[in-house]
Amino acid sequence: LTFALPLRMFVESADGARSCDVFWSGNPNSCLPGKPVRWPMLSRAFQTRKWHSSVIASRGLGWDVYWNLLRSCNLALCPSGADETDAMRTYEAAACGAIPVFVGYPGDRERDPWFGGEHCIDCTVETLPAHLDEALANDQTPKRRALLEHARKHHTTRARAEKLLEKTL
Repeated sequence: LTFALPLRMFVESADGARSCDVFWSGNPNSCLPGKPVRWPMLSRAFQTRKWHSSVIASRGLGWDVYWNLLRSCNLALCPSGADETDAMRTYEAAACGAIPVFVGYPGDRERDPWFGGEHCIDCTVETLPAHLDEALANDQTPKRRALLEHARKHHTTRARAEKLLEKTL
């Protein structure tokens, strides 16, 4: 049941208000050798034209703090994993109603169609500031709510288990 979370993790405030624009927490050193993404991404996240409130943490957040911060942000930076694959952060962000911002993935990367196009942001490290500026200039609430509803329907532990059972029966 990979990339699935219990339904209780899928939370949105009643009014949809978010106090943080951009959030990221993780190990900035976990990249493929010769393909640094995370440190350059963190630097570029603050090179936007528009001022934004952000929380960037390299380590030390407890789970409660991590989840509360993720639930309070509009956009969640989701750099490629150490092997250039999607990380659990993608699904955690969707479960919390934050829009995943995929940074530094290979151009030919295939992923769940829902995490492409209009529902998420896919960019390079170099284009990250422009993508953040564009996203922060527009109301992301409808997009966040649509993503959250999709995640509730397809990415809960129960939904994944039911889909798995359909295939095996």
